[in-house]
Amino acid sequence: MQDFMVQLVGDLLPVGVIAAVDIAGVLVATVLDFVSGICRASRTGQRRTSRRFRRTVTKVLSYLLLLFGMLSVDGIIVLTMLLSNVGNTMVIIPCFTTTTAICLTLIEAKSISENVGSGRLFDDIMGLIKRVKFI
Repeated sequence: MQDFMVQLVGDLLPVGVIAAVDIAGVLVATVLDFVSGICRASRTGQRRTSRRFRRTVTKVLSYLLLLFGMLSVDGIIVLTMLLSNVGNTMVIIPCFTTTTAICLTLIEAKSISENVGSGRLFDDIMGLIKRVKFI
């Protein structure tokens, strides 16, 4: 039984690392959006109010709730695969959590683009690549 538990934890470790990276990526994107929003407000002379700061906290909490919900679904799938020995023959990725994290990160990237650039995400990314390329 102890060997089984050790193997199960070893099999779950990569899944946990991927999920942690997903959650951290969304949190970093949200913080960057928050900072870019503050910079935009300073640049345009808008007031920075507690109501807007509270909206950011609400957004982070709703993102985390969504991510942990998807992580629960992925956890059920991964544990079912591992306990039925299907997972021993393939790489297991928390696909719902990762897909959700990618979507949320793209939403935040669009918001950052609106705060610091033209609002057209692709054009802003290409402009950034051109600037970095020639620095």
